[in-house]
Amino acid sequence: MSTPIRVRGKNRRDKSGRLLCKSKPESKGTAGETSTRQEKNKPGRPLKLLKRLADDSNITSNSPTNSCSSSRLNSPSASSTISSNRTKNGAKRRRHRAQFSHLERLPPELLQTIFILSDNLTLPLVSPLLALSLSSHHVYKALCIRAFVVDSSKFEVDQELQSAVLKQPWFTMELVKMIEQELKNRNLPACSLLLARLPARLVRAPWTQEKLELLNQLLVYRAQVDWINTTIGEEAERGLRDAILEGCGVAVGLLMLEQVGIRPSTELLKFAMFQGGCREEIMRPLLVRGLMDERVGRPSRIDWEDAVIWHFALQLRGREESASDDDNSCSWLVEMLKQGLRTHCEVSGEHRTPEGYEDGFESVPSDCSTCTPLSA
Repeated sequence: MSTPIRVRGKNRRDKSGRLLCKSKPESKGTAGETSTRQEKNKPGRPLKLLKRLADDSNITSNSPTNSCSSSRLNSPSASSTISSNRTKNGAKRRRHRAQFSHLERLPPELLQTIFILSDNLTLPLVSPLLALSLSSHHVYKALCIRAFVVDSSKFEVDQELQSAVLKQPWFTMELVKMIEQELKNRNLPACSLLLARLPARLVRAPWTQEKLELLNQLLVYRAQVDWINTTIGEEAERGLRDAILEGCGVAVGLLMLEQVGIRPSTELLKFAMFQGGCREEIMRPLLVRGLMDERVGRPSRIDWEDAVIWHFALQLRGREESASDDDNSCSWLVEMLKQGLRTHCEVSGEHRTPEGYEDGFESVPSDCSTCTPLSA
């Protein structure tokens, strides 16, 4: 028996003898009969009529996303769209119609009012449709004014709401400027963030100009770091070390404010000296904060009698004096160390000098074995 083969251009028939496909259209009969015969002889399941599909789509026409379904079906490309809803083996792909909740079907204006008055910042996370309706500067401004502005009719401040707003990525310096302008135009009191907690994203690197401006503005509004219930304090300490390594004196100065709560130590001062290059814009905020702790009666974590710090400061001053004609080129560091030691002695009632400096602070002791000398 010969092996049956398929020859291109030949007609094919099934076992019952029915014609499956034709290489050329039949010349017999009219054009209407020919097209009808070709439709009948098409392999696979016949397509639904467009009118029938349009009637089925009226069920979901009330939803926002299906309002234009009937116009799509009436377009010339509707047949190609329908035919693409089939799998490779010809079976029809099951279509899932979008189901919207009653909340999602509300008008955007009503949704925005609900979002502002509910004080629930997780509402946009429910669905992408709600997030799209609630993502606008108008909504953000109204929500921030409700959370931050304290007037006579508002007896309490919602600390959790204020802290949650500060955590949002859309809370930027541009939005703060818009809020301030809105308050000025409406003659409303200024923002008050006395109980708000600073978010972790504002106290750690990278230190950009926009982040520094926003952190400065929030500290002016008296926002603070919660060291008891959160780990933001540890994040701020790591951010301070990164700022020292980057040489960002503005970030160091902001993190040394009282609201942040970081208290400089002897180890941190040495880190700024040896790792940070002993820059004045880095060292001065650390020393000033240590002096403030001494003056208010709070024991400072800086050892003002540390021989390593004194040796480094005096040796650095000697090198800079020999390199320049200015006698006060690096005297600020030695003077601030003297002032810190003097304040510490006045508060504690003890009058001592660092080991090896009993004769004064004008020269470096030759037998200073407790510190690492500077390389020439």
